[in-house]
Amino acid sequence: MKSVHPSSPSFQPGRHLEVLDEPVHDAARDAEKMTSPAVCTACGAVYSEGHWQWTSPPSHAMQMRCPACRRMAEGRPAAHVAISGAFAQQRGGEIAQLVREVEHREKTAHPLRRVMAIESREDELEVQTTDVRLARDICVALMDTYNGKLNVDYDEGDKLLRVKWVT
Repeated sequence: MKSVHPSSPSFQPGRHLEVLDEPVHDAARDAEKMTSPAVCTACGAVYSEGHWQWTSPPSHAMQMRCPACRRMAEGRPAAHVAISGAFAQQRGGEIAQLVREVEHREKTAHPLRRVMAIESREDELEVQTTDVRLARDICVALMDTYNGKLNVDYDEGDKLLRVKWVT
């Protein structure tokens, strides 16, 4: 008889980004009922017709902070992408530039997708983002550009994604 092993939460090739395709319930976004229209007092993004966008706010828009600005002010990233290995040490500036290009492209269409920080440490580069989908897009860009290996860990309780990319 064939033994059945319970599925492991560890990395499985070909399935490394599936966790990022599921809907995420973000406490920063779900905490309050959004009133439309609203304008973020920090970045100027406008909440209208059910989503945040870069547009001119109407004069009667409610003043508030958007979820991305709240995350940044509170220092609560939605995702950490750790880029490690000798390759990351040698090409840290080039990798950081790739991350900024991905952020710019995503933030243009989706104001809540932002890089909070890019920190260089002794043996790794850590990127903190306000949105897990931006982390996914950064990982896709890294894989497309440099290959490497991913290890994805999503903490359901904390709603925090940790991705480690190694060459």
